[in-house]
Amino acid sequence: MVSEHVTAHITAASVLALAAMMFWAPGVQAQEEDPFEDEFGESSKPAAEEVDEPVREAPPEARAEAGVEEESTSGKGFASGRLRVGGRIGGSYNQLSRPTDPAGEPTLLYGSVFSGPGFVLGAQASFLATSSSYLDILLELGLLYGFSQGTGYAESIDGTQRQTIQLRSHGVRVPLLLRLGSRGEGRVRLSLLAGPELLLGLASSATVTNEGIEDEPQPLYTKPVTHLGLSAGLGLNFNLGKVRVPLDFRLTWDPMMPGSTRERFEDFQDLNNPGTYQVGFDTQLLFLLGVEYAL
Repeated sequence: MVSEHVTAHITAASVLALAAMMFWAPGVQAQEEDPFEDEFGESSKPAAEEVDEPVREAPPEARAEAGVEEESTSGKGFASGRLRVGGRIGGSYNQLSRPTDPAGEPTLLYGSVFSGPGFVLGAQASFLATSSSYLDILLELGLLYGFSQGTGYAESIDGTQRQTIQLRSHGVRVPLLLRLGSRGEGRVRLSLLAGPELLLGLASSATVTNEGIEDEPQPLYTKPVTHLGLSAGLGLNFNLGKVRVPLDFRLTWDPMMPGSTRERFEDFQDLNNPGTYQVGFDTQLLFLLGVEYAL
């Protein structure tokens, strides 16, 4: 009887244990096994809803640095190709106008006009200040050497006697010009230019020649002058990419050149002691051909 009673208790305990295992097994299995879990232990199950993260605004310091970098980059692009440097060479036609000498006042060669050829050469740089679809505005600075000469004469009515004076001047020209250039698809473009020009005299001389006159010519002592002139002109630019070939026609006027013979001599006393003649030319026409390269 005892063994049967013990057996009944064991059997009942076994049934209860089996029932408990059957009740908890699905939850445990569900908790331990995740079909979306990868080999790194992270769940790959897609989220039910994706929430967009708010865009974080960069701090002011970062925005300031980015602005400086962007401005610097744009500045490099702005300066690129705007500066051109090159050389100029050409000829000139120089004229010293007839002096305005009233009757009875001393005059040189009876008020003759002095005129003659010369040449110019040197360097010049241009900077593109601003540009639009139709127009370029450039600033140009030059450093040119110039040689100018002019010849005047006086002769008798019958042409048997003649005195000739040739004036020569060496100097440096420093033009500061504003150029307005047209834009277009063609390689040839027109431009207008104007501005002041420093005319710095370095040396001067004069040669006096007598023809049909027995007396020996009196020497004419000279000195160079430094004046500020005004230049204006027309230009043709041949654009070949980074290389540009400019051809300019310029007119330079020197408003500081004295108008009378007495004023053109320094320390004038009389015809026997006229002093030193200031050599300069009040009107000059220049033809300049150049080559410029964009930096």
